[in-house]
Amino acid sequence: QAILVQTNAAGAASVTFKEADKSTYNNKYVFRPAPGSRLETVRINLNLLNDDNSITLADGAFAEFNQDFSNNVDFDDAIKFTNINENIAFTRNNRGLSAERRALISQVDTLFLKLTKTTQRNYQFEITPSNLTATEMMLEDKYLNSYTPLNAAGATSFNFTVNSDAASADAGRFRILLRKNNTLPVNISSIKAFIKNGN
Repeated sequence: QAILVQTNAAGAASVTFKEADKSTYNNKYVFRPAPGSRLETVRINLNLLNDDNSITLADGAFAEFNQDFSNNVDFDDAIKFTNINENIAFTRNNRGLSAERRALISQVDTLFLKLTKTTQRNYQFEITPSNLTATEMMLEDKYLNSYTPLNAAGATSFNFTVNSDAASADAGRFRILLRKNNTLPVNISSIKAFIKNGN
């Protein structure tokens, strides 16, 4: 296992772990949300779609929504470290993010995707939400000018092609649109009945 450490300022940096830094109890929530901190997530995997319709995972990213997160890019987010080959990331404020942590969806929201270092071939997105309160999800493909409904309660696979047209490889070709339909309260104040045609 490994970790990446980001500093507050540019320049040389180091991290020192001392014996006294060890925890005196077993913290089983290091790599998972603690109880009571409900997270809504959208995970996206970028797969290479092979000629025999098998897939090879190339990259992935995820977004988390929680009342404690900010819509600004801060140290709750993880900056994307690019791969040699294909890359998928979420973007906000011109920053590529492998993990984007956002405030809860109020009514509408957009997840902007950044797809880079592709080649002319077939690809597949696997988009998987979890605990999402958004009731509608759409994947917008700006190159094909199309909108594909996504399953807000389960995984959706979406196949696409990068061809010789440079626009098909545009980094901002895709985005995910989220909408939360808030149910309006209904109060019945009175009911009246009338005879109509003897009934």
